[in-house]
Amino acid sequence: AFMLTLVAAIIPTVGMQVNAAETDSVQITLTDGIAVKYYATLGADVTTATATFESETTALNATVKGEKVGDKWLFVYNKVTPQYVDKTFSIAVNGETKVTGYSVLTYLNKIINGEYAQAEKTVAKDLVYYGEAAKAYKFGGAVTATPGTEYNGESKMSLGAKFADDTTIYSATVVFDTLPAITFGFKKASETATVTVDGKDVTNELLSGENGVYTYTLTGIYAVEFDKQYNVVLTDGENAQTLLYSINDYAARMQNSANEAMKTLAKALYCYGAGAQALKTYQEAYVVVTAPTYTETGVAKKRQGRNRRASYT
Repeated sequence: AFMLTLVAAIIPTVGMQVNAAETDSVQITLTDGIAVKYYATLGADVTTATATFESETTALNATVKGEKVGDKWLFVYNKVTPQYVDKTFSIAVNGETKVTGYSVLTYLNKIINGEYAQAEKTVAKDLVYYGEAAKAYKFGGAVTATPGTEYNGESKMSLGAKFADDTTIYSATVVFDTLPAITFGFKKASETATVTVDGKDVTNELLSGENGVYTYTLTGIYAVEFDKQYNVVLTDGENAQTLLYSINDYAARMQNSANEAMKTLAKALYCYGAGAQALKTYQEAYVVVTAPTYTETGVAKKRQGRNRRASYT
């Protein structure tokens, strides 16, 4: 966990928070998606507050309601998707400008160029690379960044034999957003067929699409879970077909794509996930994670060499 007073802090592991700064501060979570959290000190008589996040990139503009947390107000902003990590924005609370010219990339570069542990630098480089790859895929252009994590992916996908041509697991693809999602496709001519994902029956959540294909989208996949295989089962009576599939399986399979931008984006997805997982492992070795509150954070474990918790003030 990190802190940059009036600049930013990164929270690279789900559930961790940083200590409150004496003054207002911006914090950013990365493995919960790219979530900007702004903490502001307002007058004791303030009962409601809103923060306006404004950018020249209109897709990033948003107004969010604040929540009182301790003696500060918290505003959570979730508009920054990977292709926009380099875009700057300002923050105004109740009409008063608090922060200008801030971007996720600015903070990542502070980590990369600062005195931080290698695991922290690595995941920062991975996200810079992911951001450039997402931007190139969506808008065109070159990817000049280098990931901190070496690509070493392989597909471990497992698909069972189909029991009918018109009732079968048909497809799986990744949808790119703040957090990636997996959309599974099914042919389901039989009205009695059911679908489960990791044991949860999602049959009633299937959406009817083109060419008789039904889809279910699995959302909320954190970077530290990109290697997790989801167990998808299509059942009809005594017949069943099973798919084991992960984000990393998709990334590996896309390395055979003729679309170079897609190959690079899939590679970047893997690198970011692997870097986040390595950072989580590092933190679990050296940090005791306490219940997340605004004023409490992990405590450095004793280890050989120096104990270290990076912060700027």
